[in-house]
Amino acid sequence: SIADSFSLYYSMMGAGAATTEIDLSGNGLGATVTNATENSDGPPVFLASPVVRLWMDFLDKLTNWFIPSVWASDVVICDPADPDIPNRVVSYRKSVNTQEAWLTDPTFLINPDLSGVAGIPRSYWKCNGSAVVEMSQAERDIVDAPATAEAARQQAAQDELDANEVSALNMTQVNARIDSISNLDQLKTFLKRLVRYLKAKEIQGGG
Repeated sequence: SIADSFSLYYSMMGAGAATTEIDLSGNGLGATVTNATENSDGPPVFLASPVVRLWMDFLDKLTNWFIPSVWASDVVICDPADPDIPNRVVSYRKSVNTQEAWLTDPTFLINPDLSGVAGIPRSYWKCNGSAVVEMSQAERDIVDAPATAEAARQQAAQDELDANEVSALNMTQVNARIDSISNLDQLKTFLKRLVRYLKAKEIQGGG
């Protein structure tokens, strides 16, 4: 009979544990149904072989292992001890498992309010209570200071190369220029230009 060959599986995500069986042969089915009454409406009933039922239980466990519900929190890490900008945001991590032990640090904000920094570069974020806010202009200037200084350094190097006569000389011309030096003052002038040229090339090369 159907009852001997199939088990009735009414939950796609786990099997029922009750043992009461009600005869539904009056409804035209030569089988039994677990946890049901003859005329009741209920959840959909699925016919499944024991092997299929075992596979469904296994897939249910697999889903819980690899798609845990706790992987849904955004975490902002603040640095209250930053010497220039206290509570500066040093890291922003999305979809973090909030059960991990390292998240107990009070300087970490779980799912913080980011509405105040929409469209703002992350380098200009800082923490303020449970929210993340934009830095003031003075604080932004502090953040930008290293890049600003480096840009000025690179521009000065380029200006030197543009103005330095050594930039336009090949090795043959350099040798000829040196041979034409007739006194100490000319030598000193040429050496200074040569040193400035080499230093500018070093800066542009990342030195």
